[in-house]
Amino acid sequence: MPGVSRHAKEIAKWFEENLSHVGDECVVWPFGGAPDHHGYRRIKIKRSGKVHPVPRAIAIEAHGVPPSETHQAAHTCGRGDIGCVNPSHIYWATPQENQLDRRKHGTDPRGVRQNTAKLTEEDVRLIRRLHGEAYQADIAKEFGVSRDTVQQIQYRKHWSHVKDSSFA
Repeated sequence: MPGVSRHAKEIAKWFEENLSHVGDECVVWPFGGAPDHHGYRRIKIKRSGKVHPVPRAIAIEAHGVPPSETHQAAHTCGRGDIGCVNPSHIYWATPQENQLDRRKHGTDPRGVRQNTAKLTEEDVRLIRRLHGEAYQADIAKEFGVSRDTVQQIQYRKHWSHVKDSSFA
């Protein structure tokens, strides 16, 4: 194939070989490349000629086009975070279904798993215990967050997944 790099040929060969994978173990994408803003590597697929995140490309090739524009490639194994691209682990899901799966598998980026988090779960528990004992503005200053963030934590609108300690 003139004009196609050796690396692109390797990726295409691997893609074709693994598209029919039937084992139950996770198959991890072995190639590098710059991840998109969701952390997924991207690949151009033959069917559409478009560039897609690898799990979506696998879903398109293995299961056909998504039922709607908003459907996402989701993982039954919960290991999309390690780059699993086993076609039998990937299926089409609505954004809501995919989010529920992420929560079930513990891979949703809530709390400390969010790369922008300034607080730990223990900080959140302490902020809740300080409710009514200190001004929110003072708590905010101590933890380096806004007063609104403190209020949202104390009223369990933010960090709602964090349970209070049994000894608190």
